Amino acid sequence: PSFNQQGWTDSFDLNSIHYDTSPAFSLRSEHPTGEEYAIYLESIVDQAGLQVQLGTKVVSIVDVGGNSKQEKKDGLGNGTGGAHPPGPFNVKICREVSDSGEPLSTETLSARYIVWAAGEFQYPRDKRDMIKTEDGFIPDPNSMFFGANLCLHNSKVRSWKELPGDEYVVVGGYESGMDAAINLAQAGKKCKVLASTPCWNLRTGDPSSELAPYTSDRLRTVLS
Repeated sequence: PSFNQQGWTDSFDLNSIHYDTSPAFSLRSEHPTGEEYAIYLESIVDQAGLQVQLGTKVVSIVDVGGNSKQEKKDGLGNGTGGAHPPGPFNVKICREVSDSGEPLSTETLSARYIVWAAGEFQYPRDKRDMIKTEDGFIPDPNSMFFGANLCLHNSKVRSWKELPGDEYVVVGGYESGMDAAINLAQAGKKCKVLASTPCWNLRTGDPSSELAPYTSDRLRTVLS
């Protein structure tokens, strides 16, 4: 939730990304929608003059600084060690890709620092890797659990209500699993959650290991 209070705690809005800003104050909403929060982000971008490029794919990142030059001189290639700090970097990007995902046109940017902020689970492994054996190619048993290719990752769902069928099994818990179960229940479908930890009843004293209060509220609503 967003609160635009300063008060005795000297706190600021937990949903803000910049000090002295508040989505609650700007949007007049405790629980802003995704579209509303995007308006807040766009205002920060405009005010700070940030250069944000959407629809951009990173093709490669190359360290062209002192480490790279010294390693090439020593015949070590472009490794990661060296006496110099890393960077600067050449970042090759593209904004257009073919149907097969290959870049059609590229551009190279130069950067002193690079921050990886794509998210830990931004690219789900929704396909099984194949390995070559004497009998041909078979699914790698260590890449995903058997039958995972029959599952639908929640990031691929466009409408929970329009999913075919009335009964579902959700593999995994916590925020993503509970969000899937709640959405399925709200769409009038039955579901069973399979999770290694009963996160819906977990009480540890560590908020980071428990369901968010908002998720717990939504869960209680569909269970009532």
